Amino acid sequence: MNASRTQLTVVLAALTLVACSTDDESAVGIEVRDAEPVTRQRAGSLVVEFNPVQSNGVSVHAQFLDVQGVSLEAAFDALAAWSPDAALDDDACSIRVPPVSSDAEHVRLHMLDVGPISVAALAHSIELEGRRVPDLQSFSGVVYGNEEGFDFDEAFLPYEPLARYHISAPGGDGAGGFGVSLQAPAVPRIESLAGRYVVDDAPIELHGEDLALQWRGEQAAQTRLYLDVTSADLRIQCRLEDDGEFIVPASALEQFPAGQALQVTLRRVDALELPIEGVERTSFVFAATDEASIRR
Repeated sequence: MNASRTQLTVVLAALTLVACSTDDESAVGIEVRDAEPVTRQRAGSLVVEFNPVQSNGVSVHAQFLDVQGVSLEAAFDALAAWSPDAALDDDACSIRVPPVSSDAEHVRLHMLDVGPISVAALAHSIELEGRRVPDLQSFSGVVYGNEEGFDFDEAFLPYEPLARYHISAPGGDGAGGFGVSLQAPAVPRIESLAGRYVVDDAPIELHGEDLALQWRGEQAAQTRLYLDVTSADLRIQCRLEDDGEFIVPASALEQFPAGQALQVTLRRVDALELPIEGVERTSFVFAATDEASIRR
């Protein structure tokens, strides 16, 4: 395994973090990057995801946000909306800690309506209407998803690697329409963690060692690969070369409290980012996902 696997650059994506380091070659370098400014912004996230652990079809989730008084990162985290850290280089990681608390009176989170979202592939299609959330003082608008509140036959969309999925919306109040195409990546099957095979849902116990990950690599694929290690309060995200091997040093995992069960999620993604009318940038992602859990 070459040096790029063990000498990671960890990018700080929040205001404060205590970094651990050692004298060996697995020491984690810390590069400080300014947190995203807390200003009024409009951005969107649409994720089509296939996770064979959870379903035999794809899920679709989308949010188009008008955010004020809190960072976009914190807003998307609050909605459990996954997005890739586009600033990461290969074999680099970012650490996101809970955001600095904001004055709730000045926080506004309005989710924009882009009209019904259509997703079509493999002679199937689904149409997602925006689901209105309760109007609260700082929270209003619509969210999109195909799991609850929709007829199962209409909402089911099969998965096939390398198939093209076409996603479109006509636009709505405050946000324009779009039409994009994403290719379904192959699922990146996790083969082992820390030298141990993954068995069902049983967490793999780590006792101070590195998290060595092995999976079925696809270096020729025109996709990106992301690893997330998450708890309720913290996320480490890494962008990987798709060569089948990667190590997250134990010093990075020390950011998590001992005894916690942590989710390990590997996503191979086809992604693009573009503006739509009224929204400065929207991330469109098709993610094929595998997952496991660890305990340190």
